[in-house]
Amino acid sequence: MLTAKTNVLVLLGAGMLAFTPAAATSAEIAPFRITDIEAELALSYFFDEYTTSADTENTYRTGSTFQEQLDILVRSYIYHPNLVQLDFGGGPVFLQNSYDSDLLNRSTNEQFFNFHTKANILREKNYPLTLYYERNFSSSSPAVQDRMLLERSRYGLDFSLKQSFLMASLFNLSLSSFQTDGGNRQRTVDESTDQASLTVTTDFGSYGDGSVGYYWLKEHSASGSRSLPVTPTTRTTNTLNIQTRHMFGERRQILLNNHLSYKKQDNLPSLEEIWFKPSVNWSHSDDLTSYYRYSFRDWTTEQTDSQTNLLDLGLTHYRFDKRLRMSADAQMRDYQTEGFQQNFYSGSLSLSYLQEFNLFNVQYSADWAIDKTDRKSATTETPVFAERHILNNTTPVSLARKYVVPGSVKVLNLSSTQTYVENADYRLIVSGDTTQIQRIPTGNIIDGEEIQVNYSFETGGTAAFTSVSQRYRVDVYRGQYIRVFGKYHNLERSLDSGDPTLPLNSVKETVFGMNFTIPFWDRWAFGGSAEVQDYEDEIIPYKGTSYSAYLQMPTPLNGRLRVYADRQIVDKQYTPEDIDLTRWGLRYSASPWRRTTMTINIIDEEDVGGTRMRSNTSASLRFDWAIRQLNLSADARYNSDSIDASERERTRFNITLSRRF
Repeated sequence: MLTAKTNVLVLLGAGMLAFTPAAATSAEIAPFRITDIEAELALSYFFDEYTTSADTENTYRTGSTFQEQLDILVRSYIYHPNLVQLDFGGGPVFLQNSYDSDLLNRSTNEQFFNFHTKANILREKNYPLTLYYERNFSSSSPAVQDRMLLERSRYGLDFSLKQSFLMASLFNLSLSSFQTDGGNRQRTVDESTDQASLTVTTDFGSYGDGSVGYYWLKEHSASGSRSLPVTPTTRTTNTLNIQTRHMFGERRQILLNNHLSYKKQDNLPSLEEIWFKPSVNWSHSDDLTSYYRYSFRDWTTEQTDSQTNLLDLGLTHYRFDKRLRMSADAQMRDYQTEGFQQNFYSGSLSLSYLQEFNLFNVQYSADWAIDKTDRKSATTETPVFAERHILNNTTPVSLARKYVVPGSVKVLNLSSTQTYVENADYRLIVSGDTTQIQRIPTGNIIDGEEIQVNYSFETGGTAAFTSVSQRYRVDVYRGQYIRVFGKYHNLERSLDSGDPTLPLNSVKETVFGMNFTIPFWDRWAFGGSAEVQDYEDEIIPYKGTSYSAYLQMPTPLNGRLRVYADRQIVDKQYTPEDIDLTRWGLRYSASPWRRTTMTINIIDEEDVGGTRMRSNTSASLRFDWAIRQLNLSADARYNSDSIDASERERTRFNITLSRRF
């Protein structure tokens, strides 16, 4: 029986290798052969200190981790390298943790084992298959998270068909599953993702190409802060994408792109969407180009049906060796949702001319536009679901829509397992028609976290109005060294019919500014900028000034140092939320010794213009050294965020020494 199985295996292998190039068949045939063994030993030390203060309450956490990790990778093949190429390995992970806080003091000593394997089957054929599985443990401390022990597992397969198949030149199938579990005393992590994708591409040669892709994604999450309730969520998304690219004409001067997509998401939020976007770019000559774009989108989100149609046409013409640029644009847009419809028609013309002199150049620019808006509203407000934003330190972020309805804002994490609390995790800043979200340092939103926001905005009532816009700008500059500019913008809106519930808001804006760079000596440079702005409208007029300066210089050890400072002042009428921002910083890079690199970044900013003072200080140091198979890396970070008495301070340090064998 054993002899029969061996003969079958030999015959099967010989048949598969019959179509393999001769150079590959010269490899030795064996039932199983190890071709190489690689190993890496890594020793790491992590330190993480975290303190918060809010009014009279102070908390602190300090943790340190020693991590020793050995990873061994065995490269091998079964019968022949072009039949099954197998990589497998892993190794032990030892963690010694200490933790100290205002509530708890403890130490742990833990051992884990990482494992990973990958099999490349028939990798040189037209139908390669890859199977993989990996599981690893780590004491993780990403830049936006506290240190936590995580177990990650991943497995799946990739299969491709590279020969022509049903008029397709490439067929690819991918299946994978991810799982992450763990956490610490502040956060819990329980994430799983299953996904599948099937793509088929075809090549039309010099005339273009096309692809069809289907993507299935299932996400489950029970992650979040332990200080807030966690509601487990599951979301499934199906997406179909069809794209084609065609080129026409003797010079292939006409490019046609088509993009059709269908997406259905069952939860968080529920969404069904179809999007069709064809476009044409036509290069008539070296001096004349045009474009034609259409977009149709129909979607239903949380039982709210919406539809948009957009047609955009444009023409650009150059004269006098391209010193004169003339362009015209026409746009038609229709948006409708339940109880609200808005039609928009626009035409614009722009000119730009470059005049060259011996000592300097002058760039003249002018834009004129007229548009007609017809708005019909049977409701006073319209909802927005799952608008995404990233909150960095304490910098406010503006919502996309104007006139947000008070009390309608709801902020969630990206997986919708937690709803954040206003004035504890974030605060809202209303300034005229704009609403901003600001992260509170002592809350549950992590620095750099992406959130989603649900809210409603006012529709503005039924009205038809005409807008006439004109922009003028003059730039006087000499190369890259100095530029002085002035610009003027005037937007006049007039009511044609209806009874709007919001101001039409005509605008008049004037800006003067300059920026310069002065190089001197060897790699020295001094530069800066200044700008004065006067903005007038019916809602929140303001006056603003900003200026900055920097000095760049070479340093010993083949380094470069750049020191800079910024100042911004914005005085807004009708609101106390002004801006009075001071910022300074430095960037330093050098190579202290051979095969080493070092970078230092420091930023300190303070804004005292609003109703609540905010500040942010961050510093980082990165050092890397490598010699042959020995690598040393060190990373230190400090960050302090505050809004009035709410302050969070964190210090992190990580050093890793690794050796490959």
